[in-house]
Amino acid sequence: MGGGRQRKFIRRQQGTAFAEVAVVGFIMTLVLAFILDIAIALMAFSVVDRACRDAARAAAQGQSRDEARQMAAAIANDHLSASPLVTAPIVTNVVYEDFGGDPSPDQCPFVEVTTSATASVPAPLFLFGTSGTNRPLTLAKRYRFPIVKLKMPANPNPGP
Repeated sequence: MGGGRQRKFIRRQQGTAFAEVAVVGFIMTLVLAFILDIAIALMAFSVVDRACRDAARAAAQGQSRDEARQMAAAIANDHLSASPLVTAPIVTNVVYEDFGGDPSPDQCPFVEVTTSATASVPAPLFLFGTSGTNRPLTLAKRYRFPIVKLKMPANPNPGP
């Protein structure tokens, strides 16, 4: 008599345990996908940040707008991502403001470089304003550095 009731109770417990494992497994899968997306986004941001900083430093060494662009692009091309999910950063904009070579005392000549890269996240991110589709996440960074242009006037009194 009591054996039939006990078997039903055991089957109900096994069914409940299976349902709990299924729900927890689904939730853990979503959490892991979100963690993976965040890790890829952080890696992409790190690549873009380093490339932009280094490209702006190089561009600040340029003597002209064209030279600054070339130097920034060359440095940005050296920064490759460690993952096939993140594209290599590219220079999207270079602003070279030397005030015509004669800045006023309250002006500082500067160069501003913007780089960007895209990251392909495996699961859609809803936090960064995406619509939920699995589109690439585009990240951009901008740095501004003072122009390092040392023009030494000729020394009229060369001496020992």
